[in-house]
Amino acid sequence: WDRRAVCDAPVVVVGQGGVGKTWASLAWIMANLEALPIVITIPAGSVTAATSATAEGLLRLIGERLATVTGARDTEHWSSRIKRILARPEDEGPSLCILFDGINQNDRVPWLPIMALLQDRPFAGVARSIVTTRPQHFERQLSRMRSLVEVPEVTTVERFDVSPGGELDEMLAAHRLSREDLHPDLIEYARIPRLFDLVVRLRDRLTDAGRVTTHRLLWEYGRDAQGVRSGSSFSEAEWQEWLGTIARNERDGLRN
Repeated sequence: WDRRAVCDAPVVVVGQGGVGKTWASLAWIMANLEALPIVITIPAGSVTAATSATAEGLLRLIGERLATVTGARDTEHWSSRIKRILARPEDEGPSLCILFDGINQNDRVPWLPIMALLQDRPFAGVARSIVTTRPQHFERQLSRMRSLVEVPEVTTVERFDVSPGGELDEMLAAHRLSREDLHPDLIEYARIPRLFDLVVRLRDRLTDAGRVTTHRLLWEYGRDAQGVRSGSSFSEAEWQEWLGTIARNERDGLRN
């Protein structure tokens, strides 16, 4: 924020699915909120393919997001407000910080031209950007954004650290558990933040060596979640029968 971002370099937060890229980015924003300008978060899924890589197109996108978040006024009002805010003198520091979250999930949007636009007027010097994406998307589709005038600063988010007393041990301790309470095959899944709660909740069922997979975790979770919705508890056989019925209905052309 105080170094290359001053020259309009974006920060790209990269990491595999489920490691907590959004979580880490928002945690940093919340920890530094007092020192930050206006912060606008834009989920990639809310950006349409019609969004143009022009100043007016980007201002409209920001305006749409603010209209949605505030529930007040319309897109044109907020776009005009942002345009006036961006007219502040550069020596007063940045007036806007934009987080584009999960851009790998929406490849219909011209992300590279949009990032280049943020390094040009009226955004240069007064708007800063944070982007979250997966490594493959950053490396291949975006070519590491080498075409930007100021190439990005890259921050990598990994799975929970497994060093003694590290992140995994801290998370387990918060649930009054240790690694000894988990089947060894579960450790690698517990390191993924998105799956951690499922591992802790379902650990007593997942004790068969070689049967622990992401699919198995989701299978067990689905059985619990659907059981809660239906007000009953599924046995394994009943859960298989229920899934089979859904699959047959889907195959035969589900109508309701």
